[in-house]
Amino acid sequence: MQEKSTEERAKEEAEMTPYQLKKLNQRREREEKERAEIEDEINGLLQTKEAIPPPRVYHDKYDNDVKDIWCPGVTIIAGSKELLIDTTVKFTRGRKYGLVGRNGTGKTTLINSICRKEIAGLAKNLHILQVEQEVIGDDKSILEHVLECDVERADLLAEQDKLINYEGTDEEVKAENAQRLAEIDERLDFIDAHEAEQKAVMILVGLGFTEENIKEPSKAFSGGWRMRISIAKVVFCEPEVLFLDEPTNHLDLVALIWLEQYIKTLDITVVIISHARDFLNEVVDEIIELQNQKLTYYKGNFDIFQRTKTEQKKERMRKREMQLAEIAHMQTFVDRFKANAKLTTMAQSRMKAIDKIKAELQEEEFHEVDYVFRFPVPEKLSRPVLQLTDCKIGYS
Repeated sequence: MQEKSTEERAKEEAEMTPYQLKKLNQRREREEKERAEIEDEINGLLQTKEAIPPPRVYHDKYDNDVKDIWCPGVTIIAGSKELLIDTTVKFTRGRKYGLVGRNGTGKTTLINSICRKEIAGLAKNLHILQVEQEVIGDDKSILEHVLECDVERADLLAEQDKLINYEGTDEEVKAENAQRLAEIDERLDFIDAHEAEQKAVMILVGLGFTEENIKEPSKAFSGGWRMRISIAKVVFCEPEVLFLDEPTNHLDLVALIWLEQYIKTLDITVVIISHARDFLNEVVDEIIELQNQKLTYYKGNFDIFQRTKTEQKKERMRKREMQLAEIAHMQTFVDRFKANAKLTTMAQSRMKAIDKIKAELQEEEFHEVDYVFRFPVPEKLSRPVLQLTDCKIGYS
């Protein structure tokens, strides 16, 4: 449909009643607001992608005391939506966590905020990584993509190669080069540089690649396989805190079992967002639930979390029922004797007790609403649905 010109729109508006014009302006304001919100969301996503640190190996770790995370009073607002309000973010070094909650509650936004060090109280020198978007397909091999995360190793090997191939005759320069080569060898030994390739191959093969195809360019692989490269890169880096957002979406059963076992061997903090119950049962020590803009922590795997939550809910309901029964009992006494002069004092005492119980009354539990999709039955299309006139169909 051809868009109306400015003159045509102005003519139509001139013929509208005041009520129609008011409705038109309201619709335009609403559409403008929706466009602005979409633009803000897109800009926010772009800024997030730019600000999240790329995978990189750091060999010089800092004092272990800073590796625990304890950040009280955290509030996160995305656009006009409050995702977290005055809650505590806490991770203990070396523990494996499952972060769960309904879609749209802010789980990914939370880990993005932590990775960008936007939360007050996070140590600035804490090495935190999350899986980026799939690796961009290019001419670099899969193995190169992983090894390039160790920037220091690559720089030292490049410098070593340059010094070894020095062809000058200056004896002083040769002596300096020899001293520097000794320093490089010592540093390469310290950072286990000669084992890096073996480690990278082990991770890639564990995630489903073969020792042959890891030498192929990344552009030869689909998006799903390039996501595996991204997972391999962050696992290779062994940060102090590692976030994995739905890793099971990109792995087959064999690769998933390998990742489960490998995560268990890591002496780092791992936080996993996943809807895969079996995976969380196998890997995590603790569940963090994001619900009602708060983080609640439960010891144990996903099954234990569900049992604990169900038991706590039943206990809250029993307490509420007892409180309501006590209120009803005392209210009956008040209604019966509040007009009796001799018992007025006792009735007033009961009323104060009722007010106190109401102030402490356990909140009523509401079941989370399930999403229901309804697909209306379409009307029958009138014939002909498609008509061809003077056409030829054939093969060349």
